[in-house]
Amino acid sequence: MSRSGLAPRTRWTRRAVAGDDEGQVTLLVLGFVLLAVALITVVVAATGVHLDRKRLLDLSDLASLAAADTVTDDGYFTNGTASGAREVPLSSDAVRAAVERYVRDHPDRFARWSAVQVLEARTADGRTVVVRLGAVSRLALVGPLLAPWSDGVRIEATATARAW
Repeated sequence: MSRSGLAPRTRWTRRAVAGDDEGQVTLLVLGFVLLAVALITVVVAATGVHLDRKRLLDLSDLASLAAADTVTDDGYFTNGTASGAREVPLSSDAVRAAVERYVRDHPDRFARWSAVQVLEARTADGRTVVVRLGAVSRLALVGPLLAPWSDGVRIEATATARAW
């Protein structure tokens, strides 16, 4: 024992006390960097899908507005109701045709997705139009890596518009 009452330092304890941990901090930093890159990649991909869904929602909203403006001639030239107010009912066939025409006539707005599908375009009461569009969103950063297994994430958006 030494004069301080402690056991004498051996060669191994001197190296540990001196802070000689060669390579251990590098591994720790490398692990944290990989974790940060993985987290950033997931956040960027999720944000891209969310923004694509918001864009598709905007476009389904525009398509439903275009369909709500569709009026059949038969509905327009009917007599007024008992209260004297005139109603212009919409037909589901006219609504679907208007939505498909909107998607076909505006390819630049739908160019971001490879295939936009009109999943639903109808009116239940002759005044309210319901439009549901579907598309496949490509994942940012990891999309090319996942291409052999998946085309992307399927997104859908539903919008309603009312014709008065």
